[in-house]
Amino acid sequence: MGKTKKTSPSSFILPQPPFIFLKDESGFNHTDALAACLPSCTVYTGHCAPSKDVVVIYNSQEDHREAVSTADSYREQCIAQGCNFVSINLHVSSLPEAESEWGTNHIDLCVEGMTPQAVGEALYKRLCNVGLGRVRYHGLTE
Repeated sequence: MGKTKKTSPSSFILPQPPFIFLKDESGFNHTDALAACLPSCTVYTGHCAPSKDVVVIYNSQEDHREAVSTADSYREQCIAQGCNFVSINLHVSSLPEAESEWGTNHIDLCVEGMTPQAVGEALYKRLCNVGLGRVRYHGLTE
């Protein structure tokens, strides 16, 4: 049998913090409510850069197809950098016509009648279900 190489825990690379693309069609900016629920995050309203925190990109484009295209661009960049990505579309009442155009890891949430705090908490709970928890443990084996 060949020799197996032992690796030290310091040789492992932990994943980059996730990027959250938030399109808010409700007429309110729920970014602060979501940011308050996250352990640490950086909010951008335009171009963003990698961060040691969770990155929330607030998108206020009115054109739905442009927003989907922008989210796709960010998703591809995140995949190339090994980062997790989720797009979120907040809307009132019915879903937009182009709902099916959103890519993978997408959340649609109707916020009609919800307070900003309730929206933040609902999003946080949904994000935790897909692996964005307050504490994330990575098993390192020898």
